[in-house]
Amino acid sequence: APAAHPDEELLKMTADVRFAALAALTAAALGCTAAPLAPEAPPRVSPVSLSAGEQRVIDHVFVVTDASGTMYQARTFPRAKALSQGFVDALPEKNARAKSSTYNAASIGFGGDERVELALQSFDRRALRGTVDQVQIMGRIDGRGGETPLHKVIGEIAGQLSGKSGQAAVVVFSDGEPDDASSALDAATALQKSYGSGVCFHGVQVGDDPAGEQFLRTLSEISSPCGSFRNAASVGTGTQLAAFTKGVMLGAAPVERAAPAVAANACTGVTLHG
Repeated sequence: APAAHPDEELLKMTADVRFAALAALTAAALGCTAAPLAPEAPPRVSPVSLSAGEQRVIDHVFVVTDASGTMYQARTFPRAKALSQGFVDALPEKNARAKSSTYNAASIGFGGDERVELALQSFDRRALRGTVDQVQIMGRIDGRGGETPLHKVIGEIAGQLSGKSGQAAVVVFSDGEPDDASSALDAATALQKSYGSGVCFHGVQVGDDPAGEQFLRTLSEISSPCGSFRNAASVGTGTQLAAFTKGVMLGAAPVERAAPAVAANACTGVTLHG
């Protein structure tokens, strides 16, 4: 067979190089795509019932679900989503005894600049649950999630409450690791001061990072005495989650206390409990 022309050999080599490069990029892209986290079933719970003398005092409730990168890396997102779903299932019915006729609800799932949300509107359990059901890890196309701009989310809540009255509750299911903790606390403080009817912040930590616990405790204390903090482990069953939901909506969610400090006396070696 006649020898190939040098230009033909060059074109073939160039095509081979391009194909190899494209294959490598494709493999790399596939290798960087995050595997989805297995979903977790929410606790089985029914709408909470109110006893004689009890009434709903919260007029506006926001369900905030952290779907950012740290929630993917620590594999805590499925639990946060399941608890958010269960919280919605446990909310009181529209006709439950209440301090006022206003009953609005909203949901915000977030990661980076992405949102899956239902803006504040008259309570509609089906619409609210459907929105929470759609929340997935957000913020980066590789599926690992982006930043945790909780300060922006709180600012968005402030915008939705603008011009409204009635007590509000913001329930945050998160690991407590925003990318700017100081800005998040500043935003919460500003909202608390600007919204005359009062805002109660409730932090539910999904995970066990000490810094995350401290952040969510501090967030809840901004709205003391109506705010609260707890770890997800304490609301993992339907009964526990129902009790928490009822406490939030009645304005009486108890605070989960921090474990007492333990230290050893340097002279005697005796353990002291603070």
